Amino acid sequence: MTTINWFLIAIYGACFGVAASVLRSRRHVMVSVNTLFYLSIWLVVLKLFESPALGARFLGMVQSCSSMDYSSAVTAAIQKSQTTSISDKLVGVGYLLFGIQLVRVHKGLHDFGWMRATAATIIGMMLLSAVVSYVQEPVIAQMICSYASPF
Repeated sequence: MTTINWFLIAIYGACFGVAASVLRSRRHVMVSVNTLFYLSIWLVVLKLFESPALGARFLGMVQSCSSMDYSSAVTAAIQKSQTTSISDKLVGVGYLLFGIQLVRVHKGLHDFGWMRATAATIIGMMLLSAVVSYVQEPVIAQMICSYASPF
């Protein structure tokens, strides 16, 4: 799991590096990857607030291992409890604050103005969302189901 997390953080950094490159940054993509490694401490703090929702999310994944259609099961598991719903909302606010920090980083790191920095952050977040949806969640679901499987 640790190896996968480090690999995913590198991919997330590449998402923001590609977004900056699309907007004609003079910096190499690896600058964004390295910067996101430093900023990932914010993601660790978010995981602390996400713990209740993460437990419900994992439970929903375990309950849907046979079908691998875990999105509705995860949503239902989070909505069952007020604590997990609040946790999920706090994480949403945390990611919004993370996005604001990324705008500031893009502005300084890539010598962008506010508009290009905001656009680079939005593009990077869209790429990151795609990676989360199509790579991270299926991989984590497979790992959780392999641990929950009796065989």
